[in-house]
Amino acid sequence: MQNFTFKASGKVISLLEKIIKANIIVEGLENIPPNPCLFVVNHFTRMETFLIPYVLFKHKGMIVHSLASEVLFKGMFGKYLAAMGTVPRREPRRNRMIIHDLITGQANWVIYPEGLMVKNKDVFEKGRYRLNTPLWRGPPHTGAAVLALKAEIARHDCFHWSKEHNNEVVKSHEERYDFDAQNDISSLSTMIVPVNITYYPLRPGKNFLSNIAGLFFKELPKKLEDELKTEGGILLKHSDINIYFGKPIPIAPEIRLGMNIGRKYLPFIPKERRDSIIIDFKRKKLTTEAMKQIYTRTKVHIDHLFCTALRTAKEPQIHRKRFARALYLSAIETGMMEKRRTHPTLERGLIKCVVDEDYSALQSIVALTESVGALRVDGDKYCINKDHITGEDYPFYDIRIKNAAVVIANELEPMNKIVAMVERNINAPEEILQKRIAETLHEWNQLQYERDYEKYYDPELSKERKLGSPIYLPNKDKTTGIVLAHGYLAPPEEMRPLAEYLHSIGYSVYVPCLRGMGTAPNQLKDVTFDDWIYSFDKAYAIIRNSCKNVYVGGFSAGGLLALIAAARKKNAIRGVFCINTPIVLHDIKSSFAPGVVTWNELVEKIHLGELKLEYIESQSESPDINYSRNYTKGVMELKLLINACRKSLFEITAPLLAIQGTGDPVVKPESAKIIYDHASSEIKEIKMMDSSNHIIIRSEGREKVFQEIERFLLKQENS
Repeated sequence: MQNFTFKASGKVISLLEKIIKANIIVEGLENIPPNPCLFVVNHFTRMETFLIPYVLFKHKGMIVHSLASEVLFKGMFGKYLAAMGTVPRREPRRNRMIIHDLITGQANWVIYPEGLMVKNKDVFEKGRYRLNTPLWRGPPHTGAAVLALKAEIARHDCFHWSKEHNNEVVKSHEERYDFDAQNDISSLSTMIVPVNITYYPLRPGKNFLSNIAGLFFKELPKKLEDELKTEGGILLKHSDINIYFGKPIPIAPEIRLGMNIGRKYLPFIPKERRDSIIIDFKRKKLTTEAMKQIYTRTKVHIDHLFCTALRTAKEPQIHRKRFARALYLSAIETGMMEKRRTHPTLERGLIKCVVDEDYSALQSIVALTESVGALRVDGDKYCINKDHITGEDYPFYDIRIKNAAVVIANELEPMNKIVAMVERNINAPEEILQKRIAETLHEWNQLQYERDYEKYYDPELSKERKLGSPIYLPNKDKTTGIVLAHGYLAPPEEMRPLAEYLHSIGYSVYVPCLRGMGTAPNQLKDVTFDDWIYSFDKAYAIIRNSCKNVYVGGFSAGGLLALIAAARKKNAIRGVFCINTPIVLHDIKSSFAPGVVTWNELVEKIHLGELKLEYIESQSESPDINYSRNYTKGVMELKLLINACRKSLFEITAPLLAIQGTGDPVVKPESAKIIYDHASSEIKEIKMMDSSNHIIIRSEGREKVFQEIERFLLKQENS
């Protein structure tokens, strides 16, 4: 019956998953052992009562029982919970039922160690785990640890005293926990599995569920209003519900030594008293270990860092760009911390905060903190109201709907190293933040290239390692910097002559290694054009945090990236120049790429991988540095990059210079005209160069190209 109920529940939730907008993400399933398990879970919403058992049944085939509030056991829903193996918290036999199942392995259990929904997420105070709720203010309950210890002591006793033929001890356990020691005991010991659930974003408010309930109540009861607006907001909006199963905590080692010592050296102490001593000695340790695993495995997201920055900022007003830099640096440093889990909002999209672009996740948390009064945006400044981010004046039962920002900040408190790091960054001077971001990103770029080179190295096809290293030429005068991007199939070395020329006339220059280039051709199978845009953005962030003014430029495919950057960053840049940029290509073979990719996917499906057409040989004007092999996947991504550039040309408003060789064998000269015609720049020009080469930045006559770029730059500097 219970198995049927779980399957039926699974079908219902699977259907709901298609209807609701929340995304349920499950991680750490490999950590779940075959042993009898007590899953200890942080408790924030009612839906966890059936969500965790469903997830475990769906992914591991486990029958899992849990505890729930008595108020839920009414009507059909109460019968459903009972059929699922859910037990009311105040059920008199509940502890014996749990211990029985842990001894026999008949079922696993889910327990919420806080004892109730911790709506304020206030579980950490002065370096210790300490609950702050209306029902309890003090250390976490140790009940879960006690149950696990009692189950393991009973199992240990039954195995040991059966060998000693002491039936009295065995019988007492059998009678107390209702099992047959000869046939029912699991040979595997009990384990506690800490589970963290993180919700993002937390945006309580009116929704379909709360609106429907409003039809039946003149005024919604406070608790019901809070739960409908909070949990409805999670389920009915595009939210992430991240469930993480942590490393199991074995219980047997915790009791073995104490029981052996007790039997050998303390036989004069009654058995039950010896057991109690072990339990009293170990329960706090186990509880603290479990709580630490639960609360330090939170999936850290942008809201955590933002709200913590508001809470720890010492100044009442902070410039928005400085705040964004502190936020970005904190995200980088969080990602570098061992065993820390980060949400996608702290990954590559966050770089928009420091490259003169809007980031929707940042705008969302700004809007939330504004709505609760913790923040006021005044032009280029954030004005912080500390009274609305500490959370001391908000009632427990409706704090989630009154001030979710406090709840979000509280959730990060147990991760005190991150909190301290955010506090350090948000209070750091602007120039320190800029310096650390530039240095960290350059080191990151270099490290990523080194790792990629090692991973993809091909003794026949890879070029010298140094050719692919990012080129950074800082100038003592930090007024103006230039981001330069190399072409497709080439390494940064392709741009060195131009980079050194621009550096010699007073500019700081950065040439990133576009992901997949400078290593070996087979890496092109594993990268996308978004990776190239991200490579460019990291370089832009380095120059933006090193120089007051920024220009962007590029050759060939690098020109596409420079144009896309100019379209996105608008007038935040001083100008953009592109050289032989492939809006229209000569090589008809490039149009075969989509068909080749489709063919490869087809033969893969029918298990004829040997028929795949993965690459073609490539002839280059610079065979000493460029790839000699061109993968069809790479060509496909190049075409997508071209399309993305075409669509964004009209958004370019910065001064523009398009340079094009008249006899370019790769790019049709009309490409420059298309760029010129579609860009919205008031200042724009085309310069046609008399050359039959594609790589005119390295061929004879390149000085003329360099001089045209210098002329363009000086013109903007003097305007």
